[in-house]
Amino acid sequence: MEFTTKRLIIRRLKVSDLEAVLAHRSDPYTSRYIGKPATLADAQARIAQAQLPWEGKEG
Repeated sequence: MEFTTKRLIIRRLKVSDLEAVLAHRSDPYTSRYIGKPATLADAQARIAQAQLPWEGKEG
């Protein structure tokens, strides 16, 4: 499922989003609100966790 407007796309995270997730989670301004800066392994784990509800494996 995907929702798209002129300024926003809402869709499931993909493995190909790894660089963007890492950049977002490592940004000093963003990390003030969401916790410590992420490592590559943290970003990979976040993507895997975000995919679970889409696969019916949320728990």
